[in-house]
Amino acid sequence: LDGKIATRTGGSKWISGEESRRILHWIRERSDAIMVGSGTVISDDPKLTARIGRRTVYPKRIVVDTHARTPASAKMLSMPGETIIAVGKSAEESRLRKLHEAGARIIKIEETNGHIDLKSLAYALGKMEITSVLLEGGGTLASAALEAGIVDKITAFVAPKIAGGKDAITPVEGLGVEEISEAAQFEIAKIRRVGKDIMIEAYPCSQG
Repeated sequence: LDGKIATRTGGSKWISGEESRRILHWIRERSDAIMVGSGTVISDDPKLTARIGRRTVYPKRIVVDTHARTPASAKMLSMPGETIIAVGKSAEESRLRKLHEAGARIIKIEETNGHIDLKSLAYALGKMEITSVLLEGGGTLASAALEAGIVDKITAFVAPKIAGGKDAITPVEGLGVEEISEAAQFEIAKIRRVGKDIMIEAYPCSQG
């Protein structure tokens, strides 16, 4: 209820209920790819699979990793399906070789202010016929995606819990706006109960 996605020590299992997690896997299955940042890979080492009943589905996995920090031992690199690592043109070739040898597909993307330009990445993915991307990264990637204007829809699960703490992790980080009038604005299209949680679907408000 207080907007936190983890405690101050990083604990996050489980905030949402089983029903919410089941819907998340359904959304994963229907997405062309799941996108996370390198920080999520390093801290959580996720598999990014979709578990539908007794089946396991393997969507494409995209890691936004400017400096190629993803470990070659990351679990997702040994999973069926494709892992795409988007790196900046300043990434060290020795790291890229290790990731390539581990099975990753490397794509080089223009940088803006030392970070992957997400608009350029979205364009590159579109040329690869990857048009439906579920962004599951942390607050840094979410903030960058909103700033880049590439977010078409938000699906948020709100659990009836309060973690508290000024150092607890929030879903959108970055610098943030100075005035409420500068906030990214969305129109809520649907709200429904999912077990004990609430699921909210929202779309960006049209400009002008």
